[in-house]
Amino acid sequence: MMPKNKKAQVGVGTLIIFITMILVAAIGASVIIQTSGSLQQQATVTGEQAIKEISTKIKVQSVIGYSTSTSRIDKLILVVELSSGSNDVKLSDIVLTYQSKDIYITGIKYNSSASDNNSYPDFYKNVIKGDGDDVLEYGEIIELHFWIEDATSHPLSPNTEFTLILMPKSGTSSLIRTTTPSVFKYSYVSLA
Repeated sequence: MMPKNKKAQVGVGTLIIFITMILVAAIGASVIIQTSGSLQQQATVTGEQAIKEISTKIKVQSVIGYSTSTSRIDKLILVVELSSGSNDVKLSDIVLTYQSKDIYITGIKYNSSASDNNSYPDFYKNVIKGDGDDVLEYGEIIELHFWIEDATSHPLSPNTEFTLILMPKSGTSSLIRTTTPSVFKYSYVSLA
């Protein structure tokens, strides 16, 4: 049996209020879904960029100095490859910075038409292992040649400290800081 003291509200007014509450809830849910989708997309893009920034690194295997005399090093040769997990790097997206004593040169870029007779502050490549295009891919090994003498008119002397920084457009920079040996006995001198 139903108690006689309880009354239910019925009518058009109650129905309008009920429908309004459902519409407000639906609009609120739509805004929340749209916002979460936008945030998810932004988080995905940010995550991909962060992974690219952290994972891409040019690993320097060795640095060789080329000496045209027994008293100076005129050219630096960097043997490089990509670290594991790195994305491909266009050589034109690499910037080299060189510093020794009072000499500081930044913005040294890849020049695809450069050769051993080049006189600009740039570098060129010599492919050791790979397909030879202008993109460094995982598994490839190349040499980057940079003429110090032509770029700065200040070749490296014996017992001279110098720093090289390889900076890809996106990724981690590689820093090489070393000192030239006290005597250059051969044309090619291992520096790092």
